[in-house]
Amino acid sequence: MTAPQESPVDLERIKQAFVEILLRRRAEQQQAEDDVLESVAALFDEADAGDGLADDDLADDDLAEDGTGAAAGAAGAADVPGAAGAPGTAGAPAAAGTGGDSPQWQHFLYTYGPEWNGKKEAWGPFRLWVEHFAKAQGLSFEATRFLNAAEAETDLAARIKFFAGHGVQIDAGGKAPEADNPTTDADGRDVDMVLSSKKEKDGGGEYLWVRVAGEAGKIYLDGRKFIAEANPKFDGIPTADDRGRKISQVQDAKAGTDYMVLINHVWGRLDPKTRKFTALRVDESGYADWSTRTILEDGYREGATTVSGTWYKPWADQNVYVFWRGENDQEWARGDRPAGNMQGGVAQTVATVLKEWAQPLAADRL
Repeated sequence: MTAPQESPVDLERIKQAFVEILLRRRAEQQQAEDDVLESVAALFDEADAGDGLADDDLADDDLAEDGTGAAAGAAGAADVPGAAGAPGTAGAPAAAGTGGDSPQWQHFLYTYGPEWNGKKEAWGPFRLWVEHFAKAQGLSFEATRFLNAAEAETDLAARIKFFAGHGVQIDAGGKAPEADNPTTDADGRDVDMVLSSKKEKDGGGEYLWVRVAGEAGKIYLDGRKFIAEANPKFDGIPTADDRGRKISQVQDAKAGTDYMVLINHVWGRLDPKTRKFTALRVDESGYADWSTRTILEDGYREGATTVSGTWYKPWADQNVYVFWRGENDQEWARGDRPAGNMQGGVAQTVATVLKEWAQPLAADRL
């Protein structure tokens, strides 16, 4: 198949944006990845300043040889259930990604969906990235259906709300990462659980819904003042999973659906009836710094101290590793970040070091 004629400048920008996200998932051709890191960072700095990729930069003739991507998806919308403008599907966008979907697609959506940052300029690269991995997992139909329906929401706030309607919370600057959450209130009492990741605001300022000393209420971020206040939305949220592990944060509670919760720095779905936890991804705050540690096959060395344990790769499609010493004693590592291991005077990445050492890990152990 002959590739369409492409604009070299625009194609390079798309490739750089695509690689930036891809680096977080896979550690392939490490030297080539290192060469593009600097240019990728510059691209996204530009995007954050408002001069990044616009939707128009992702035209048909700027896409991959197989024709995937935003423009290709829009061109085929009439053939995809739930796509905007498809014949006889009035209101169909609201139906995409609902209860009839397979568990495989739901797992994929909960894992990859939160990678979009809610910005217009990031939508095109995000869509290319999702389509790439969906195709690899045999989920192209479901992905195109969902993305077309989301893209039909031209207002970004409405698009973010569309994601939320399917259990995916988009961090567009309004959510509190775990590392930023208050751990105690102004009286020194422990915050038992953050009940919603979304910051809200009233006359007292910005606050989060939390649980302190068994009571739900608001904790104001400026001063950490806690005011107990009943909220039916959070009634019945369990404090631990079926293995007794504490739930530290809930992303967004919706009656009748699985909760997205945080346990031991890992986000996953919690069945409200059985309290069974299905791990999906690691919170950014959960990754340790391995740049001063020498990774070993059966542990790691930091200074004069050697720590023993087992290295695992829990998800085949994520560039993430866990150093395991017990069910509640783990340290996480991103594969694209540097380890203390050196080769030829150059730091190796975690994934390069662990390529032959990391073992698979059954998801139900997390």
